[in-house]
Amino acid sequence: MSNCKVIALTNQKGGVGKTTTAVNLGVGLAKQGKKVLLIDADAQANLTMALGYNRPDDIPITLSTVMQSIIDDKSFDASGGILHHGEGIDLLPSNIELSGFEVRLINAMSRERVLKTYVNEVRKNYDYVLIDCMPSLGMITINALAAADSVIIPTQPHYLSGQTFEALLDFNWTAEAVTNVLDNAVKYTPSGGVVDLKITEYPSYLRLDVSDNGIGIPEEEQAKIFGRFYRGKQSAGVDGVGIGLYLTRDIVNKQNGYIKVASDEKGTTFSLFLKKFREQ
Repeated sequence: MSNCKVIALTNQKGGVGKTTTAVNLGVGLAKQGKKVLLIDADAQANLTMALGYNRPDDIPITLSTVMQSIIDDKSFDASGGILHHGEGIDLLPSNIELSGFEVRLINAMSRERVLKTYVNEVRKNYDYVLIDCMPSLGMITINALAAADSVIIPTQPHYLSGQTFEALLDFNWTAEAVTNVLDNAVKYTPSGGVVDLKITEYPSYLRLDVSDNGIGIPEEEQAKIFGRFYRGKQSAGVDGVGIGLYLTRDIVNKQNGYIKVASDEKGTTFSLFLKKFREQ
């Protein structure tokens, strides 16, 4: 489908809920009438097993099979190997063969775009393609990121009261900062509302805008919301202790970035300006 969205779910840390998020998001979208393909891009095959395929090593066609055909410049059936699940989602499974596949990618032409070649063939049949990545930044994950239009980074936010830390160019802390802002937008947006995520690239910064059409923040409170434990008048009845935005600003500032907020009766936009990494 022309407007198919390809989303990679990734985090270098394991056990943060990537596979759980992929399964639940996929099934949830399918129940809304969307056509969804899940791609298991982890040799542990957790996504494959989570959907009931308990012997992934016995599956004849998997992600590694398809990617090998692309590397070998062989014709392949884009629908071959896709399993149709009872929950209304499709799955391209994985197994242990994927663990050795990165070695084969080393000398491949356009090695970071092999998976993208496959995704470009199947995306016309789906509204969403979700790629569950392994907990590393190897060539398979790089393939997933190259194939994706956007990225979801599941993470586990932790409260660090009284502890100093260095966050410069830290993947996990950046993920936590973004998650805090997204969580804030979801909490204060009514059922049926919209939360929008937009990324704009500048020469030195990436600007990430998180916008909602929720209750808005009164002008007299906008200068206070980044204070530790601050809870506005409209926060009554909403879960939280007032630490998320404080921690977010601290993380962004320590990475030589900054955060801005704009709000009115139509909603709120938080803009995170994150300094781009430049290789020396």
